[in-house]
Amino acid sequence: MAERSRGVKCGPIRRGRECGAFAWLVAAALSTAFAPPGACALDYVPGTVLVRWKPASKLAARTEAMAPLGATVMTRFELNGVEQLSVPGMSVSEAVARLAGDPRVEYAEPDYLWHIERAPDDPRYPEQYGLRNRGQTGGLVGADINAEPVWDRFTGDPELLIADLDTGAEYDHPDLEANIWTNPGEIPGNGLDDDQNGYIDDVHGYDFANHDGDPRDDNGHGTHTAGTIAAVGNNGVGVSGVVWRGKLVVLKFLSASGSGPTSGAVEALQYAVRMGVRVSNNSWNGGFYSRALEDAIIAAGDAGHLFVAAAGNSRTNNDITPSYPAALPEDCVLTVAATDHADQLAGFTNYGATTVDLAAPGVDILSTVPGATYRLLSGTSMAAPHVTGAAALLMGRFPGMSASEVKSRLMRFVDVRPGLSGRCVSGGRLNVALAASDPDSIVAGDVTDLRVLSPGSNSVELAWTATGDDGAVGTASSYELRYSATAFTAAEFARATAGNAPRPQASGAAESYRLRGLAAGGTYWLALRARDEFGNAGAVSNVVTFTTQPSPEIAFVPGTVGASASTGNQVTRTFEIVNDSPGTLEWSAPRPVLEFAPAAQASQSGPGAPAAKGDPDPAPAEPQLANAGGPDSLGYRWVDSREPQGPVFQWVDIAQPANQIALTNDEAVSAALPLGFSFPIYGRRFTQVKVCTNGYLQFGNEPPA
Repeated sequence: MAERSRGVKCGPIRRGRECGAFAWLVAAALSTAFAPPGACALDYVPGTVLVRWKPASKLAARTEAMAPLGATVMTRFELNGVEQLSVPGMSVSEAVARLAGDPRVEYAEPDYLWHIERAPDDPRYPEQYGLRNRGQTGGLVGADINAEPVWDRFTGDPELLIADLDTGAEYDHPDLEANIWTNPGEIPGNGLDDDQNGYIDDVHGYDFANHDGDPRDDNGHGTHTAGTIAAVGNNGVGVSGVVWRGKLVVLKFLSASGSGPTSGAVEALQYAVRMGVRVSNNSWNGGFYSRALEDAIIAAGDAGHLFVAAAGNSRTNNDITPSYPAALPEDCVLTVAATDHADQLAGFTNYGATTVDLAAPGVDILSTVPGATYRLLSGTSMAAPHVTGAAALLMGRFPGMSASEVKSRLMRFVDVRPGLSGRCVSGGRLNVALAASDPDSIVAGDVTDLRVLSPGSNSVELAWTATGDDGAVGTASSYELRYSATAFTAAEFARATAGNAPRPQASGAAESYRLRGLAAGGTYWLALRARDEFGNAGAVSNVVTFTTQPSPEIAFVPGTVGASASTGNQVTRTFEIVNDSPGTLEWSAPRPVLEFAPAAQASQSGPGAPAAKGDPDPAPAEPQLANAGGPDSLGYRWVDSREPQGPVFQWVDIAQPANQIALTNDEAVSAALPLGFSFPIYGRRFTQVKVCTNGYLQFGNEPPA
């Protein structure tokens, strides 16, 4: 993997300017940000401070300011007017704090170290698009959580406890073992509760499903979530977790079948809080509300615990049809939806403008599974661990940050995406690099040369020169692009429609991007601006206007294509798509995706219990207003006809003995059977059907008399 130089930026501490909701972080930086091992402690030169004096500060005033610190000038840089001071008599953090509070000082900061951009050497890391998306899976470049810039400066606190409440974990997996917690107060295998916490031999956690000290995974789900959180990074093995170092406390309350009781979840959460765990991953949910579970989560939150929850995989709106515990309103619950490699909301994910907080990659996620191997899995269960790992990174990097502050920061510094607007509170997908950045009040630079290269019928090619994160210096974190079918000015930028944009290149690089999804023959106005890693925006660029090409004239040669094929054979037919107009033909053939949704769970004794096949519905609902829905209590989905009044079908159940078809051989096909009505499908109507023993139905009509 090619390496490129990248800086570690912890941000200067300035006077006279509030950092808004993050003024607390300045205080945290003064007391703790430079101290934690593995954090900023290794990211600056000890005994050295850089200071820029205010222009009015004379030499005598500077000497007076340095005297209480025992500081001396080592070097003065004429380029920027900054002096390098030696402060041998005190810590760098104290010297920076005292200088920053002096009215003669414009700013002071440590003499930061800079590093080559740190990407792990794990051989399957390139397959983990959720951590770094280069388009390797055919998705959108940059549709990832932007983890690499964080690893430049911090890879995790090796002593931070992270709980995974799941089906357990293969704790001797070669990519997990070094990050699995070992209870220092427990002697393995002696059958005693050595640390007097109420659990015998809880060496790596506990199995609340089988009530023993061995939380080994017998399902696979828990090992997968554990790997996304904290598979050991940069160890030359397998994959990388979001956090490279940490201590995973394995709390198994879900059995081999993947289910577990409320009591098990409550006891596992109680154990986590008792042992000092600050954040837990909870990739499980259900349709029922439990007051006992909510009370346990509230108590955990009161103890400073962050409860990360998967939103659920039913494609439902949690605001309307809650899935618990994801839909609980407590501040300590951080609920996660799933996105795919194109930054689109996953087809299976639950969502909610008020009950789901943010999104993270959750489709085709590669992680650890039992048997010392790896597997792709999809679900909000795969999205939540990305956020849990990100929370662990923040808690390790900023030890003074509370659980609520971690949640707020993760939600505030997302990558806002149009497809997530109204689908989650933040309207964005996790960006751990933004969330883990230090305070910075220097805004990103301005884009001044935005221009249109070539409009198409449904897209436009744009170009501009990249700007930096501190003015024209460095690399901006993101672009905010907006367009409108009506003219707007820079002051009206926020009201225009948000569009996707590429991840910025280094300052001065030539940027180009094709914005898609426009209407043919339409006139548009468009502008963009850059943001730095702390969300500070530069000025809105020049507004450009353009008109898209008219619609293409599409023709197919030949005009129709037909083929007949029998089971097991392939038939190939070739046709050409022709465009005979100035307009551009923009199309794609998306890869098919199979989606499986479990049948809705219903109480067998209460309202909504499913009826037996053929029985009347015991709880009939109002007529469906939408043209599609489900699953119902039996797991079926439906699509209604758009015809006035709709068709009326009278199905014949061929499972009844009187209607059975006598077919036995493989691929045997019955004679044409009358349907008894006209059946509409794909724009045609049929009155007959042939049944094949392999499960195929062949629809047809009676030949004309």
